[in-house]
Amino acid sequence: MPPLDVCAAEDTNVWVAIDAGSTVGFVAVKLHSEDSMGEIYMVAVDPDFQGRGIGSALIEFALAWMKDAGMSVAMVETGGDPGHERARHTYEKVGFELFPVARYFKKLACADVKSQRLLCSLWAIALVPSNHVWFHVTC
Repeated sequence: MPPLDVCAAEDTNVWVAIDAGSTVGFVAVKLHSEDSMGEIYMVAVDPDFQGRGIGSALIEFALAWMKDAGMSVAMVETGGDPGHERARHTYEKVGFELFPVARYFKKLACADVKSQRLLCSLWAIALVPSNHVWFHVTC
């Protein structure tokens, strides 16, 4: 979901970080009351302002807000690829722990593969160190 859609979603609370009158980052939070879980749905910091603790401060603020809202656990998801290494570092720095997950995908359009004599290829990528295993089907 694009950032503007996230910020406008009814079930999402958003806070922004401002420096000299300009927005330099934001955090979007969803509450899942049925599970007593708060979710950091999206956090972003302007690349020119990264490495200054803004992301950590936004996350710490969100965690305090979730706790005040009665949540007992917080969750955040990110990629296991090198491009998300800084995000994973930030989450671990503020106390998040990795929860290994296997997520499976099936492309439903492959149902008529036999009739079209097409071959599907199945590939799996183990993303390290996140321990996520992704399966993706292509036709």
